[in-house]
Amino acid sequence: MILGRGCSKESLAQFFRDPFTGTAKLHYIIPDNSWNARVTVYDMLGSMVVDIPLETKRSSIQLDLPGNKSGIYFVYLLDGKEVLVTKKAVLVK
Repeated sequence: MILGRGCSKESLAQFFRDPFTGTAKLHYIIPDNSWNARVTVYDMLGSMVVDIPLETKRSSIQLDLPGNKSGIYFVYLLDGKEVLVTKKAVLVK
């Protein structure tokens, strides 16, 4: 967990891929004063794979990587252009 602006805390919880559906449930918390929060996923080559705008301050989303290719991915929790939290995810089929 990373301390952000003021006393607010941002976080991306540990997540696991469902082996039957290929999706992952991702829990997040964003600060109250965020205005354009989103989760963005990049692959090892730096290509954007998924970009999901967030509408609530604390919830979860279904993360579905197109093609479900094995590899290393970087998951960013963004507020505008500011990176709040970064996680590395390894997808193994």
